[in-house]
Amino acid sequence: MNLQERAKEDFLNTLLRLSYIKDKTRRKQLIKKAKSLAEKIPEFKGWPKAKKFWDIESSAWNVKIPNHVRRFIRKELLNRIKPGGLNLALGSGSYPYIKDSVLVDYSEKMLEQVIVKCKKKVIHNIQKIPWPFKDNQFDSITAVFILNYLKNLMHVFKEARRVLKPMGKLI
Repeated sequence: MNLQERAKEDFLNTLLRLSYIKDKTRRKQLIKKAKSLAEKIPEFKGWPKAKKFWDIESSAWNVKIPNHVRRFIRKELLNRIKPGGLNLALGSGSYPYIKDSVLVDYSEKMLEQVIVKCKKKVIHNIQKIPWPFKDNQFDSITAVFILNYLKNLMHVFKEARRVLKPMGKLI
């Protein structure tokens, strides 16, 4: 194993440990270590900046949520949206819950992981305005496991209102 492969393995193991550490001092130490390791690995350089973070997260995103939880979420969403309507999946990541949706995500790597049939994949930071969609275009917008990661919710909600049809739903 060469130096770069060893750094990559150490970086990924450090990220895994971060998932389980609650102590703030220990977390800071691990983040510092991960930043240092990321600088030695071309595809991870720039971590933990948002885009690079999500590009790296894409490799594990499909397994983070158990399948029974995903099925429950999908069923709940399908009960609330208009059948046959056009859905916009915000931050759809690698797992859109509604088939034939328009998927928008900040990370190209996340969208590459998608195995469900979709209408279109759009790479865009939804915190930036304007979104690349027409007014009144969507019957529904789904935002699963995304809102807690956003810093500019008011902009997101304003754009959601703009691209939703009258009586459209943001779920």
